[in-house]
Amino acid sequence: MRPRPSEAPPLPRRGRSRGGPAGSRVRVRGRLRGSRGGRGPRGRGAMAGRAAALLVAVLGAGAAGLSLEPVVWHTGNRRFQDDGGYVLYPQIGDRLDLVCPGGAGYEYYKLYLVGGAQARRCQVQAPPGPAPPGPAPTLLLTCDRPQRDVRFTIKFQEFSPNLWGHEFRRQHDYYIITTSDGTPEGLENGQGGACLTRAMRVTLRVGQRECGPAPSPPCPSP
Repeated sequence: MRPRPSEAPPLPRRGRSRGGPAGSRVRVRGRLRGSRGGRGPRGRGAMAGRAAALLVAVLGAGAAGLSLEPVVWHTGNRRFQDDGGYVLYPQIGDRLDLVCPGGAGYEYYKLYLVGGAQARRCQVQAPPGPAPPGPAPTLLLTCDRPQRDVRFTIKFQEFSPNLWGHEFRRQHDYYIITTSDGTPEGLENGQGGACLTRAMRVTLRVGQRECGPAPSPPCPSP
C-alpha cells in the first residue's frame, strides 16, 4: 500500500492573536494613540489642562475682593462731612467706583490721587521751590459730561499688569481730592477749590482696619 501523505499544519489566522507557538508570526492590529488610562500624549495634555484650570481657580478665589460702596462725588453726599473726614479701609483685591452723577445740578470736577502733603494743602500744582514729598498727583477722573454719569473704577492691587495701572501698598494711606470748585470755569483750578471749601477729599487706608468710630486712628497691624 502506498503511504498516505502527511497533513500540512493549519496556517495561522490573520489578525489579533493573544498567543501562539514559539516562532510563529502573529500580526496584531492596535491603535498607536494613548489608551483611556491617560498615559498617551492626549491623555497627559488633558490632565495638565485640568490641573492648570484648577490652579487658576484657586488663585483667583484667593485674590477676589469686595466691591466697595461707590463714592458719589457731589456736594449732596454727606459722607464728606463725616467727623474725621471721608475715610475708607480698602483691602488688596477690592474695587472702588468714583461716580460723578449726571443730570440737574451737575458739578464739574477733576479728581486726583495724591499723597498726604498735597491732600493737606489741597494742591495739585507744583509749588515754587523744592517738590513736596510723596508721589506726584495722578488724574483719575474728569467730570465734565452733565448729560450722563461718569465713572472710574480703582482696583487695589500691589502689582499692576497695565503700564498705566495704579499700585497700592498695605499699611499706607492714599488720598483722592479735587481742587475744582464745581463750576465749568473752575474745573482747571490747581489749588483750593472744593477740597478746601467743602472738605471734598477721601482718605484710603489700604490694608488697614478701623478700630472704632471716626476720627479714631486705624488699628495697628497684627
